[in-house]
Amino acid sequence: MDDAAVMDSYGSFSFSSPIFTVLFWVFFGIIICVCLLRLLHLMYIDQTVDSVKGFIIISLFTILYIGCTKILKTNEMALGLVAILAAITLITYEVMFRKLAKKELKEQIKLDIQRCVDAIHENPKNEYAYEKLGDIYREIKDYDKSIVFYKKVMELTDDKSEQERMKRIIFATEKDREYVKNATKKLLKQNKKD
Repeated sequence: MDDAAVMDSYGSFSFSSPIFTVLFWVFFGIIICVCLLRLLHLMYIDQTVDSVKGFIIISLFTILYIGCTKILKTNEMALGLVAILAAITLITYEVMFRKLAKKELKEQIKLDIQRCVDAIHENPKNEYAYEKLGDIYREIKDYDKSIVFYKKVMELTDDKSEQERMKRIIFATEKDREYVKNATKKLLKQNKKD
């Protein structure tokens, strides 16, 4: 009977070792805390949480734990169930948050591009707008368009130091483009072998 977890006569585990019980509580306690903190962090970033909503979420998990304790008759099983439910809730919210973030990012990029285009229509010699377009396209890995806009900045500026800076940016962008092309080729070759 010195085993950490022993099967009782009903075929379920009983926790006879205090060390095992402590480790169990610590493990699942950490899982619940990490899940709840990440969930609250995502909600805060998403701007859907305030202190009241955060309190409600923590209260719901506390009530869930108490209810599970009453139903399952053991604290350990209740803690394990709450940890699993916290992880499922977090994963669900993570997926929803990432989809929403991607959509918002695409919309923001379109808006930024349109602002730059509008600025160029107002002033066709607006170096900043061309450089910003180059930055946007480089960020979304459209290196060819990015280089076109950086070269336009070089054409528009008379400042030698600015032209040198643009040359360095174009060089770095070309390196990025080459890296992506080589990585893609390597990946395609590897997929063909498999």
